[in-house]
Amino acid sequence: MLLSLTQQSPDTNSSGLLWGNGRRWAVGIPASLLLLLIPIYAMSVATNATAMNHDEGVYIATAKAMAEGHGFKIDSYPAALVQTKYPVVLPFLLSLAWRIDPHFPENAPLLKTVSIFAVFAWLACCVLYFYRNAGMSIAITLWLTAFVTVNQWAMYLTATVMSDILYAALAMAVLLLVASDSISYRQIIGAALFASVAYLTRTA
Repeated sequence: MLLSLTQQSPDTNSSGLLWGNGRRWAVGIPASLLLLLIPIYAMSVATNATAMNHDEGVYIATAKAMAEGHGFKIDSYPAALVQTKYPVVLPFLLSLAWRIDPHFPENAPLLKTVSIFAVFAWLACCVLYFYRNAGMSIAITLWLTAFVTVNQWAMYLTATVMSDILYAALAMAVLLLVASDSISYRQIIGAALFASVAYLTRTA
């Protein structure tokens, strides 16, 4: 009897060890993938390439005007009319970076830091939502976050001065606050504030 028990114990321990190793792999692989993506994002942001499309040009032009105290306008227009087609939140944030370094296009990496902070906020909200609100395991949470991060559009938009990533972070913050069994007044107020800023980020 004692012999049989001693013979079974290594199998039990080895299965537990294998299960522990399996959990470590399930968490370690997506965590490593997320870490490997950091230099890729850094290289894309470090370049001076920006204003590659019309939207970026408008955001940068209005940010420059706001930083120089001319208001929410495009100074190159003959009448310098107030900008009404694009919302104001992103140009305002870009204008803060423009005040630090007003030399364009050398300040392009600094302008892109707005998108960098936004993508980290977005991913943090995703992790909290998957793990806390949706009740997923840490392994599944990391895998889903990794899949979101390696998305080509997420990587492309993070290297621009577009408003998409900032809007995604704000919208995810709203979802994080309201997707709960019980919602407090603070959560309602916070969700309303984030939703208002999100509206002023993507709609005029």
